Amino acid sequence: MKVEFINFNDDPLLDPEIKKKALSMDSKNKPPSYCMPWVEATRYSIQLKANFEYWIRKSQDQIEACAVQDGKAIPVPEIYASVPEGISYNAKDETEKKERKLSVGHTPAFSSLWQSKTGHSVTLKLGIGWWTSPGWGMFFTSAVHRNENFRIVEGFVRTDLWHRDIPILVQPIEKDIKIPKYSVLASAVLMSAEDLELSPAQDREQKITELAYQTSFKRINPSYYKILLASKDKKKD
Repeated sequence: MKVEFINFNDDPLLDPEIKKKALSMDSKNKPPSYCMPWVEATRYSIQLKANFEYWIRKSQDQIEACAVQDGKAIPVPEIYASVPEGISYNAKDETEKKERKLSVGHTPAFSSLWQSKTGHSVTLKLGIGWWTSPGWGMFFTSAVHRNENFRIVEGFVRTDLWHRDIPILVQPIEKDIKIPKYSVLASAVLMSAEDLELSPAQDREQKITELAYQTSFKRINPSYYKILLASKDKKKD
């Protein structure tokens, strides 16, 4: 499935990426290369990068954050998108009006008074706009196999309808955090926007029979799940 994006940072090194891990069939290798779920997680995960170096400090009930350049805090950066000629838009100030540009967002920031008062998290704007197929959205979460000293507050956005820069909420786990520019900050996973329905399994005996077969084959060949997926991919080709 195709996912389109616009990188408003005008820096190709900040383009989101899908970095697949190579799967090893050698049992001597350790995860993630030998662990199929770990490998598959990177296959379906879009990796989002930090567009600035960020320093974040958390006290008992407060979070402070800044963007950094050459080891020094810089004024809160604002990201802009150029507006095509002939397009009308609601300019927030004279700068936007005269220069025909639109503020995508500033970073870091607090999305609400509650967020800043409680020390719950801090909001980063990465300068990426998303377009997905009708009926599909994106689930934003911590980076696969990456984050250790902070986590990303999970969120789902209908990116088939909403194309603004999605706020990424960082919750510190440690007191002081430094996030290098270009490092993987978060992950986005494509997800259907249809409501989910949970139902007890129908044809219970048939499904348990399938479970028994898979368990048996797994006991004979530890790589059976890998073989199943490989055969499915070959049928698609």
